Amino acid sequence: MMAERRAAEGFAQCLKLVQAQQPDQVLTGGDLVGDALNTDRAGAMAQWDLYFEALSELDVPVRNTLGNHDVLGWDDYERFGSEPGFGKALALDLHGMANPYYSFQAGGWNVIVLDSTHPLEGNGYTAKLDEAQFAWLARELETCTLPTLISSHIPIICACAMFDGENVRSGNWQIPGAWMHIDARRIKDLFAKQPQVKLAISGHIHLVDEVHYNGVTYCCNGAASGAWWNGKYHECDFGFAVVDLWPDGRFVNRYVTYGWDPELVTLYRPCGLAELDLVMASGNQKWPPRLPEQPIFYPVTSEQYARDVNRWNVDQVGAGAITRFKVRRDFMDRYPVQRVGSNAQTEWWIPAEDLAEMNANIVGPIEVLDIERR
Repeated sequence: MMAERRAAEGFAQCLKLVQAQQPDQVLTGGDLVGDALNTDRAGAMAQWDLYFEALSELDVPVRNTLGNHDVLGWDDYERFGSEPGFGKALALDLHGMANPYYSFQAGGWNVIVLDSTHPLEGNGYTAKLDEAQFAWLARELETCTLPTLISSHIPIICACAMFDGENVRSGNWQIPGAWMHIDARRIKDLFAKQPQVKLAISGHIHLVDEVHYNGVTYCCNGAASGAWWNGKYHECDFGFAVVDLWPDGRFVNRYVTYGWDPELVTLYRPCGLAELDLVMASGNQKWPPRLPEQPIFYPVTSEQYARDVNRWNVDQVGAGAITRFKVRRDFMDRYPVQRVGSNAQTEWWIPAEDLAEMNANIVGPIEVLDIERR
């Protein structure tokens, strides 16, 4: 989270779609602030405050994986080494975590959260487990035979690190230890002795991949911030992973994008087929004027909520459509998001007299996502 590039708004939009997935719980992948590595406590707290303010709208239990950017001051020990909460202490305290690595059980699985960020001699970090953490991991795997998911901020094994940065300038591949676990061989050898390890998820690289090696699936799961709230990073759009787990060891890991644009807002609208005909008659460029008994235009914030409303429309009148369109953010900023039920049931209330102006601020076509009939 950072103050620049409307990151707080982008993260809030991300959380709305997360809530709409109706997850049992959320496990963050780390790097929850823009950068605490090269700032003092006050600078870090300004970012953490933004993060926790946005997170307060999420009505789901949250557990955390620490990322390198969550660590206070490690990029300059001389300047920041005396700051209260230096290193991982501040993040651990804010999250109420006794240790940066731990385990819990969910959905018939054992979930092991690792701490990837290891200090270098001097400033900075690399990706590895220290001896104490590695010994703990080995014991954990020996004592619990449930299907196991591993979460680490920095990938243990990945393919996408090959495409992150200028890593062929020397004429040979060079993958820094800060990009992928430098002790990956040791960890994968441990996993090979424990067949209950099924899935290892990570973030850090801001790219998406899936690697299958020695019976373990390794998923690098992109970034909610895309290219640090500045569009896509290579092919990776703003998004998050949804992981479904079954007690028999089956799983599905999928990447869900949420279409954040600092200049545009994505709106959804369930509508009747008569209204849709008028939209299509305009070349999918504008919404028709409201009727006298309709003083408010109600677009909603998520596709899932639009589908929920549309089911009611289908039950009442037999058919309905789900649409999506984008509006300039400067216009939409005039209208606060209104919560009308759960955290996932949010919409905008645009007065009928402002509809023509809203139409003038639509960018691109009004898309028809689905038509449902009874």
